[in-house]
Amino acid sequence: MLIAEAVEKRASDIHLTLAADAEEGGLLVQFRLNGSLRIVREIKPWADGDAMLRAMFQGMAKVADSQVREGDDQHAVISDAVFLRTADGQELPLSGVRLARSVTVRGMNLAARLLYRRREDGQISAQGSARLARLGYCARHQRSYARLARETMGINLFTGPTGSGKSTTLAQQLRAIVDARNDIRVITMEDPVEDEFDHPSIWQYLINNANSDEEKSTAFAGKLKTALRQDPDVIMVGEIRGLEVAREAINASITGHPVWSTLHASDIFMAMPRLVGMGVDRFMLGDPTVLTSLTAQRLVKTVCPHCAATVGDIQEILPADEAKALRMWARRAPFLGDLSRVRVRREGGCKHCQGTGESGRTVVAHVVLTDDTLLAELLEHGAAVARRNYAARSDAEPDMMAHGALKVLSGLVDPRDLVQALGAIKPPCEEQRDLTKEDLLTEEELLKENNL
Repeated sequence: MLIAEAVEKRASDIHLTLAADAEEGGLLVQFRLNGSLRIVREIKPWADGDAMLRAMFQGMAKVADSQVREGDDQHAVISDAVFLRTADGQELPLSGVRLARSVTVRGMNLAARLLYRRREDGQISAQGSARLARLGYCARHQRSYARLARETMGINLFTGPTGSGKSTTLAQQLRAIVDARNDIRVITMEDPVEDEFDHPSIWQYLINNANSDEEKSTAFAGKLKTALRQDPDVIMVGEIRGLEVAREAINASITGHPVWSTLHASDIFMAMPRLVGMGVDRFMLGDPTVLTSLTAQRLVKTVCPHCAATVGDIQEILPADEAKALRMWARRAPFLGDLSRVRVRREGGCKHCQGTGESGRTVVAHVVLTDDTLLAELLEHGAAVARRNYAARSDAEPDMMAHGALKVLSGLVDPRDLVQALGAIKPPCEEQRDLTKEDLLTEEELLKENNL
């Protein structure tokens, strides 16, 4: 079964491409593994591929119109447990599979996002802010989130594109909150539910009978109103999808509730313009007790520690301007000093990484606790000016590029993979403060170093 195979490989998505030519073409199957699309197989004859694609809608998905409409884009979710099992009947660790189908110039495609149930396991069984460290957050980030966990009001947003790990980080922060404050009531709402919290402090709402974006926005707003009547201490909304949800989230914040959510925005400075674009009153967003924190993040591949290769000349793998920018970051990180620790993925890999040269993914993040100055500049001058002025502040938190550069300089991330996640490596601004171990290492790693 294709879904079970994808789960076994820990794929995040399945991509199906059906060629238009019924005589010569077939169905190309690709899995997204550690952020990269990999070809799995091509299914022929064409009729078999066509039948598989249609079956995901007509036989498996929960959708108002279960027929494949040839000329239309369609969306659906596979949530029936019958279809979320292996061939021998074992339950898959999925809460569902989100489908998006479209017509292309050369045929038809379907993208399926696997919605993993994230339970406590060896990777995320740490307590408190150590949970975030396992994802790749540094000591400064951990301290910021520990402070936010104690706040009693304010909206906290994780921003980034689809697949950047926002929901995973949000779930781990909620677990850290109930670790620190186990006598509280947390109410969450997602569609579909990506994380199952087996904790007496957490109530998880279901969103029912909502298929279109408009219906989902109305359903989320209604659930937020219900949550406020159920004596919550903390509220989590899977995503701020539109004006109705944004308004209710602000209402919850100003009535004394911390709200945690995600938002599709490229960086922290685009979060406010995104909300204003939805129709939120811009002056409601100028108070740091309402909009309390902003986080932007991406996921970047990490090199296999068993086979990663050193780099003789950095310009062999990067353009001259990006190599120069990386050297400038090295000068801003005196504890690393130079490029001697930089490592790249070895072509062909080894047995430990199954020939990929990769060992997983890590977060690169920008975590900012807002203040009057930052929010006023966003309101008065816009994202570009606020971004530039914030970077020049002596108390500015390092952005995603700074965090990523440190992971490259320490040998954890191939510089080419940082470029794939963030774009061309850009130099630090002139006012950029020197980076320290706290900007790279976790609290646990710092403690070990200090005890040596």
